[in-house]
Amino acid sequence: MIRNITNTDKMFRIGCEFFNLNEREEHMIQTYIDSKDNSKENQS
Repeated sequence: MIRNITNTDKMFRIGCEFFNLNEREEHMIQTYIDSKDNSKENQS
């Protein structure tokens, strides 16, 4: 039981770091997606 709680706590902390990273890079990712969408439109 204690091990499971510890693993869950570790995963929770990793998840928080992961989502915080995405939050900071969200604009950059969105810009990248937009540029890919624009490329498709230009090709067709």
